[in-house]
Amino acid sequence: MSPDLLVDTVKYKNYFLVISGIYGGRTLTVLDNQLQEISEHDFTGIQMWDEEFHIDEENSKILISVITTETFPLESKKYQGFNTLWYELKEKSGTFKLELIDKWEKSDIKGIKSKIHNGERTWVALRELNYISQTGNKGKNSFIGIAQSSQLEIPTFEYSVSNQHSHLSQNFDIELTDKDIFISGIGSIAKDTPTILRIARNRKNMEFIELDIPLKKLHNFNDTVIKKINNQLFAYFWTTSSEYCKKYVFEIFTVRVMKSLDESTFEKAIDSDYVHTFTWSKNGVAYKTDKGSTPCRLGRIDTSGKIVQTEELETSHPELLTETGELIVAADDRKQLLKIK
Repeated sequence: MSPDLLVDTVKYKNYFLVISGIYGGRTLTVLDNQLQEISEHDFTGIQMWDEEFHIDEENSKILISVITTETFPLESKKYQGFNTLWYELKEKSGTFKLELIDKWEKSDIKGIKSKIHNGERTWVALRELNYISQTGNKGKNSFIGIAQSSQLEIPTFEYSVSNQHSHLSQNFDIELTDKDIFISGIGSIAKDTPTILRIARNRKNMEFIELDIPLKKLHNFNDTVIKKINNQLFAYFWTTSSEYCKKYVFEIFTVRVMKSLDESTFEKAIDSDYVHTFTWSKNGVAYKTDKGSTPCRLGRIDTSGKIVQTEELETSHPELLTETGELIVAADDRKQLLKIK
């Protein structure tokens, strides 16, 4: 495990699953409840673009969808495409084995999410299709695939021409209601645009709204989550910058998602210009701020969608906030993980 190169950390029963490493050499490490290493598994020979855990604790099953990149020919040109690899992490009597169980070549899927609602798992895939027009111009469209299953198994996605967007980034999140699938995403054509999409569960129609949330020069929207708090949906979008700026401004906004999407409103979720490195539980969040002597904060989401600070912590690098309130952090020297709550 490389604590200084953490990619993703999740909890499974009394274990923690950690993916770390560089783009072309990542590993999956299984830790016990005291963060002691049980086993380590290599993702050999692949360039990992994205990954997502899909967990069924009741049946002791873990699937990992892995997105890899590859350059494919397109008529007389080339384009950057994606493969999908499916791994299963098998647990038996406290031992774990990682196995590649399927590969979708040239799937051009750049992200997969799944969530359970009323005993049924809904899957959402974001597929990016490239094209060349008759005039020779290249372009991309994002198609949204949907699948549903009663058990945790590799899904079969269905796509519809009605469920597409001109271009979404790979960072998105999903939330479910009895009738609809909601997606918070980041449109990225001329500029980053926070986007909320609603797809009917029968997949016959889709609507979306693009929000004109102000973005500082040389900044972009980094990521998003969508939460259901007391049956009200809130989407969160936070900013970062990969460019040199005289003044960096890292903000987080909350969008109150209304029944009529056009009536959705947004405001700052935290009244600060320097908050970042978010990790979320169902209705809580840990994050960093470089203001004050204790840069890590714990917060809860109130009924208006605002994030209310509840605690200051003597640590700098939050990695995972579990549903039971455990907080996993990287030590200040980035050489180990610590459990501080």
